[in-house]
Amino acid sequence: MFFILKLLIGQNIGELFFISATSYYLFYEWPHFYYHLKSKSFLDSINWLYFLKKYHTLHHQKTKMNSWNFNLTIPVMDYLLKTKWKPPEIHKKN
Repeated sequence: MFFILKLLIGQNIGELFFISATSYYLFYEWPHFYYHLKSKSFLDSINWLYFLKKYHTLHHQKTKMNSWNFNLTIPVMDYLLKTKWKPPEIHKKN
């Protein structure tokens, strides 16, 4: 594949495309696959990854899906773009 890109569009552009496509796959698709796993995974023990899984779960609420929590890999962008939503905290009476 890389050899074909090199011939068609040149080595520098081919390398840039290959690195970009690989980075996208590693930083978006693999975590997104993990977020949708139903069963417990050893990855759940990694705090920041588990946080992102829960964050993504909020995105999939039918009433929120089209407006909130879009960024799966860098949630800080939802803060900056004002698209972050979290459920109101429920206070228990003691």
